[in-house]
Amino acid sequence: LIYIRALCPQVTVTSGQWAGESSLWTFWSYRGALKATTECTLLCLDAEEFQSIAHQFKTFEFYPGQYAIEYVAGLNALEKCNMTDIPDGSLDIDGMVNNVFPDENEGSESTRSSTGGLLDFFRRKS
Repeated sequence: LIYIRALCPQVTVTSGQWAGESSLWTFWSYRGALKATTECTLLCLDAEEFQSIAHQFKTFEFYPGQYAIEYVAGLNALEKCNMTDIPDGSLDIDGMVNNVFPDENEGSESTRSSTGGLLDFFRRKS
């Protein structure tokens, strides 16, 4: 995939990368477009359904809504012209994940097993 944004160089988006994560956490107007350069498969999430499911996993140790708060605060700190639909390093996603979620080696076994799948979702490669 190629990410195309007005007045910016094109960026190649490869397998495993994310696009449009902001739409999961806040109202979002896309800043660019993705264009397939070869046949590909995309995984698309419905933001409202995702938020509903993520909310069900809320525990004292694991609270996806806190990640949303951190993520939106990061977006709000950016200049509008620097906002993008793909990870470009302007938001420290790994830092946010590490600040919000406990280390996977900490916490009770029941917490890890009940939230493990969703935690893996957050601990992805950007």
